[in-house]
This record gives sequence, structure tokens and C-alpha cells, in this order.
Amino acid sequence: MYKEKPFLTPGQKLEDLDAELSYRLDPMSHENGNFKHKKDFLSTDDYFTVQLDIGVIGGIVFFHSDNSNNRITGISGNWTFSTDKDSLSLQVAFDQFTHRLFPILNEKLDSKRSWNLEIDKINYTETFKLIKPEEEYGFWKFYYKAHPK
Repeated sequence: MYKEKPFLTPGQKLEDLDAELSYRLDPMSHENGNFKHKKDFLSTDDYFTVQLDIGVIGGIVFFHSDNSNNRITGISGNWTFSTDKDSLSLQVAFDQFTHRLFPILNEKLDSKRSWNLEIDKINYTETFKLIKPEEEYGFWKFYYKAHPK
């Protein structure tokens, strides 16, 4: 979600993106040398960062467009949960995160285990994945992907 609307969707025209969303060409993309067919973008817009009482959830979103029609062809994002690791702090972080960015996941994330979900939409599939750290000192990670069918 970006300001109460889906932030990006496969098939969306680039000119229809919220004018306040900050994004740029992805400098690490191997595809950006060939602007003929597609472009890769990234956004570290402040909207994708969730400030917590203790800690932060930092995120980055990538998306790709087809130059023939200026439509988004794929989206991915990842977030790192830098917060206390006790179950109450994590659950509060998960709740704030889903409420702000992925309301469809409200009350679905669990601080006891890794988790994933795939949702089929009419023209695309969304994949959500929460990864529990393997090490005590590691961070929880959340991955998102939307790709056309």
C-alpha cells in the first residue's frame, strides 16, 4: 500500500505512479544498459520505512517496466526488522508493518516461525515471505514479489 492505494501493481503505467513516490533507475541493474526493452527502478521512499518505538523496519522496493508500453512488469521488495527480538516487540513491529504496507496480512505474521503466502490476483501473483533469523543475533526479513501471470 502507498497512501491507501496499492503502491505498485504489474500492468500499471509508469505515468500513473503517485507523484510523491520517489524512485530512480537501479544503478546495479544489468538491464539498464539496454534501455530499448526495459528499465529497472528502485525506491527507498521514506514511506517504505516503519519507525518503531524501539527500532526500525527498513525497506527497499524494486520494479521493472517494459519500454514498449511503459507498464510495470514486476515488483519486489525486502524489509529488515531492526527491533528487540522478544515476542511482544516483534508482534508490535509486525502489526505496524502490515497495517501500514500490507493490510491484507494483518494478524497473519507470527513471531515464532518463518511464514509465506501466495495470492493469485486476476492478472498477477503476489508472494509474501517472512524469514526468521537462523542466529540469535540475526534480523527478521520480509520479502515481497508481484509478477504477471
